[in-house]
Amino acid sequence: MTKHSINNYLFAFGNNLKKSTAILITISILYVVGIVIGIILLYGEKSYLNLLTTKNQTLLGYISGSTSVFKLFFPRLFSCLFSAVIIFACCLSVYSSFIGLIYLTYQATITTIVSGTLIAYQGFSGIINTIFLIAPSNIILLAILAIIYSISYRRAKFANKYKLAFASSFSQPEYWSNLIICLILILILNILFSLILPTVIRGIYLIYY
Repeated sequence: MTKHSINNYLFAFGNNLKKSTAILITISILYVVGIVIGIILLYGEKSYLNLLTTKNQTLLGYISGSTSVFKLFFPRLFSCLFSAVIIFACCLSVYSSFIGLIYLTYQATITTIVSGTLIAYQGFSGIINTIFLIAPSNIILLAILAIIYSISYRRAKFANKYKLAFASSFSQPEYWSNLIICLILILILNILFSLILPTVIRGIYLIYY
């Protein structure tokens, strides 16, 4: 792949962001709604400790030396890709695309609840986990998922507007290049927050103690 073609892909990706401003603003508002709902639920009487699955606590096991860092990486990568697939599926038709918006709002709500519950349940360790991993990684992931939604929604809207056959609506090179860039970003996100940062945090932990 030449530098010129890479620049073309990046230009198409940036162009999609410009054309999707309204969609991305709408999703941002829904994220805020999801966060508010999460905070309200956290202050309710119901306990959300059941959300703290093994996956949420793997970092602490890695720091203590009881688990492998790859047990942190692969489940989280699969989870991120699965979320991307859900967004993709929701936007197969313009009429079902609203389900994708509901799903994104739900993800913002769950992220807020998990972060708050983890801090309440694990104290200082939960704060470290949230500040350095859960909050930043999920904020970036939610941004990537929003872009995937914008790409998929614009394809569905274009297909509906011009009455394209289902298969034909996927024939645009820009659609696939933009989608691939998002998947690459998800991979980079997981390498950073599931491999590199946990290793750094473990090193700091070992030096301190």
